[in-house]
Amino acid sequence: MPLLSPDTPFNFIHVGKCGGSTVLSELRAKDYRFEYFHVRRPVVNPKGRYMIVVRDPLERFVSAFNWRKHLYMDGKLTYDKQKNQLIELRHSTERELLLHFDNANALAECLGSELRQGINTTSSLMRLIGHVSTGFQWHLDSLLDNIRPDQIVAVICMERLSSDFERHMGFYPSLTLNRRQATDSTRLSEESRTNLAHEFKSEFIILEKLSSFATLAGVPMSMRYDPKFGAIPN
Repeated sequence: MPLLSPDTPFNFIHVGKCGGSTVLSELRAKDYRFEYFHVRRPVVNPKGRYMIVVRDPLERFVSAFNWRKHLYMDGKLTYDKQKNQLIELRHSTERELLLHFDNANALAECLGSELRQGINTTSSLMRLIGHVSTGFQWHLDSLLDNIRPDQIVAVICMERLSSDFERHMGFYPSLTLNRRQATDSTRLSEESRTNLAHEFKSEFIILEKLSSFATLAGVPMSMRYDPKFGAIPN
């Protein structure tokens, strides 16, 4: 498998809460040439190359929950309702939702009864949590419909970030992955995993499609993602 050269331009798609900030810092430190897409849909370029960071969608949700709650509780995320009342309303609703539940598992367990009743109140509210609605489908759905598999040059799985980086770039990242999410990790119950797997079904479908593209491109993903069992080594 050819290594990515700093002189070869590519597009870096950073899906939030997948370790992308660590990858971004390493790429910049080594003077790689790339266009950066984060909470911004990537441009489809028939000649472009694409690097993507991924993670188990359910753990990505837990990380987003923990991170946003941390920002609100520490007073690091505030908004001025006099400037934009709609944005303030969105964020005040997000804040109340996060502070209402002790952890991501408690929120996920609430989904079950609503799913059985055909209600989607909690489902709609949880998509207000930063990064939750801008996941793999949001970033990749249109892209994968309009590029060839051989345009994928690297997929870095957060669960194996260092070894994947070495495999694609030829060196281990010198910076340490932000482990706040790991230290604040929330164990998901079997019920929560089932509820969230239903909620994020489209995310797993997109990751399976991306895995097929990466395999055809000769850069197979180091992990596969199962709705029930999470991240599994390939």
